[in-house]
Amino acid sequence: MAESYCGKNCAQCLDKQPANCPGCKVGPGRPVDGDCELAKCCQAKGCETCDTCAMQNNCEILQKREQQPEYRRQKAQAEQTKVHIDATNAAILGK
Repeated sequence: MAESYCGKNCAQCLDKQPANCPGCKVGPGRPVDGDCELAKCCQAKGCETCDTCAMQNNCEILQKREQQPEYRRQKAQAEQTKVHIDATNAAILGK
């Protein structure tokens, strides 16, 4: 059984050890830096891996799997920025 949905080798992940990440299939499908679209898709379809999905040849998410870590980092940063802005606005609007 692969430890990732997309077939990437978790042992080569630079974020795995520092964050004590168990891998997307062992954990809840929430990697170190946010939701993985590939993990969510496989879980929703009930697929063991992306290789077992009937749509793998036409999957835009799978074709961009190498960009997923950076995409998740950007998404997490945008969410943190939004939380900060909302907190700032709440302090101003709450007065």
